[in-house]
Amino acid sequence: MYEIMAMVHLNLRISKLRCDNGREYTSNEMIQECQRKGIRIEYTLYNKNDVAKRMNRTIIERARYCIQS
Repeated sequence: MYEIMAMVHLNLRISKLRCDNGREYTSNEMIQECQRKGIRIEYTLYNKNDVAKRMNRTIIERARYCIQS
């Protein structure tokens, strides 16, 4: 869903995904899908993931604002 929003509304292509080592990001299906689309996955340390979470929240809020405008 987020990938489609970024491509349609912001005219951007996702090139890098930064995430923690959660199971949803380390599954073979996710890794294969990212490889197929040319998206590089970067895994953060658990205690350093707060910055990534804040940035993700900011991006989502900005995307919602763009959609509402």
